[in-house]
Amino acid sequence: MIQQRFPVPVVVVCSCLIDDELHGRGDASITDVIAVLKAFVRFEHVCPNRALGLDLPDSLMHRASSSLFGSRMHKAGISKKLTEYARNYIHSLSCVDGCIFTEHPNLCRSQHVDIGIPVSMTIPAFMGRMFRKKYPFLPVETDQRVVRFFHHFCQRVFLIANFRAVRNKNSTVDLSGFHERHRLVIMAHNPEVLRSMDRLLSNVSQYPVTLFDHYEQLMQKACCLIPRSENVVRVLRILFERMKSVLSEYEKGECLHSIDRYLDKALSFSDALKIYFEVIRYHELYELMDDGLFSLMPPELTDAPAFIRKVT
Repeated sequence: MIQQRFPVPVVVVCSCLIDDELHGRGDASITDVIAVLKAFVRFEHVCPNRALGLDLPDSLMHRASSSLFGSRMHKAGISKKLTEYARNYIHSLSCVDGCIFTEHPNLCRSQHVDIGIPVSMTIPAFMGRMFRKKYPFLPVETDQRVVRFFHHFCQRVFLIANFRAVRNKNSTVDLSGFHERHRLVIMAHNPEVLRSMDRLLSNVSQYPVTLFDHYEQLMQKACCLIPRSENVVRVLRILFERMKSVLSEYEKGECLHSIDRYLDKALSFSDALKIYFEVIRYHELYELMDDGLFSLMPPELTDAPAFIRKVT
């Protein structure tokens, strides 16, 4: 059951990945990812292959060289149909917070057909490019990358979903509150863009109509890359300064040691945050507990599932 305490992100996903999760096929890691996420996000399934009838026998399901395949796609008008389908599908979505497509080189993995073409020419890759064209900074991941960068992907889609809830209220006061609550999240990704967001919010009168559009674009741009280590250390040190007055010497040592372990790559960012959160919760520092670093998404996603530890 979807947890209603948090905004529910909308994630577009290849139908074949959902099929694999339901029937126990495919790579165990991505199957686990889908199984974990479906309790907290709303999946929108997409399969241009089926929608355009390309999964029918003798349609285009044959082994071919990449150049021959491209030629036949062109002759059959498939490229044009794909473009039209993708545009119409994207336009039909009232909102989208992220996408997961497959890296499998078949047009539709559930058909188990080998057509021998490069990944860049597959329909999932095509759909990913179309989404990126419409939404340049949208979290668009493949089934292989989303396993390795699970926490980053979840953080981004929940940040976008949380922003969408604020945007619907159309209140600059709520927007400022959102910005302050998620300041450290954004700082961990890109402090330079964060400063641009600060300047934007200090001059809201200059953007009476486009304020939320500008803010959203900057927010997504800031968070499109994996947090750099120096930014993460800065965020952890800021957290430490905010809480150190109530900490014992032992707790101070544990928090500072977690920073060293992160730099030594013995801890992930999310693991370091869990150590901080346990101390914050023990001392009932509610203001810090409400910070976006800890309240952005369900704890079941913040605590890296077992399948993440297999690959990181």
